[in-house]
Amino acid sequence: MARSKTLTTVLLIEYPPAVRDALRARLSLESDLVIVGEADDAPQGILLAQALEPDVVLIDAETPDLDAAGIVLSSPGGISVGASWS
Repeated sequence: MARSKTLTTVLLIEYPPAVRDALRARLSLESDLVIVGEADDAPQGILLAQALEPDVVLIDAETPDLDAAGIVLSSPGGISVGASWS
């Protein structure tokens, strides 16, 4: 019996758009991920996170109007927070 494939839903909150485009292109290569929404700034990202309830939210730490705590607290479900800097 074939195992059903579960897709992980992803919301991108990334500025500038060129970086978001590159990230989207890379993530689209993953067969188990689907990007359900994209935002340029934190307020738009919060609205999308509430509406779409993605499994994963990728947030650029330099996104305009970033309020990471607000995004986490506004998240409808449980959320894990991770960060990386280069």
